Amino acid sequence: MAKKAKSRTIAVRLVSMALTGYYKTMIRPRLHRPLSMLKYDPVGTFDFITSYNGK
Repeated sequence: MAKKAKSRTIAVRLVSMALTGYYKTMIRPRLHRPLSMLKYDPVGTFDFITSYNGK
């Protein structure tokens, strides 16, 4: 039996750098660079930079 083809997109979890426990799950293409973005943190009530942690 042949192996299953890999998906073109993967789900990534962007975790708050402020360590409030807030995260946002996004979908990105498999071949693109890792994500990092500036989003509003409703837990800490300030802007924070999120980073991609792998899976």
